[in-house]
Amino acid sequence: MRHPKRGMAIIFNHTSYHNNFARPRPGTNIDCENLTDTLEKLEFQVTVFENYKHQKIEDELQKATETDHSENDCNLIATLTHGSYGELYAFDKFMKPISYAACGGNERDPGFDVDVEIDMEMDTISAKKFRIPIHADFLVIFSSVPGIVIPTSKKNKVVVLYLEKT
Repeated sequence: MRHPKRGMAIIFNHTSYHNNFARPRPGTNIDCENLTDTLEKLEFQVTVFENYKHQKIEDELQKATETDHSENDCNLIATLTHGSYGELYAFDKFMKPISYAACGGNERDPGFDVDVEIDMEMDTISAKKFRIPIHADFLVIFSSVPGIVIPTSKKNKVVVLYLEKT
């Protein structure tokens, strides 16, 4: 990472929901504080939005896309909320995760060639070429697999706990 700034980190933290749309999330503020502290130690510029409605989330994400990020190493968006496979809960209704709503555009990524030499005990492959995308650095983390409840501790969610320790 060679840019002047680490980048921005946006956290959408949901503790409660409109008209009991979903059950409250006690303890999420601890996760949010720990995640904020961890990201600030990594030199991210962190902004936290609490209990935002769907439209307000869309508005903030639109602002983020219109910002010049050319000086940033990377950017991060975290959503601390309830959800299920293919949808997250905003304060007032379901929303699609960003990874599903993002468009890849019309242009093809030309990628670049990487020479790889593999030497194993039983098998040798020399000078094998692979093509990888130029913009290959995307990481999406889910706290659990579909259909499984996330494990929690009394202090915070395990996924945030392990991220802090990394």
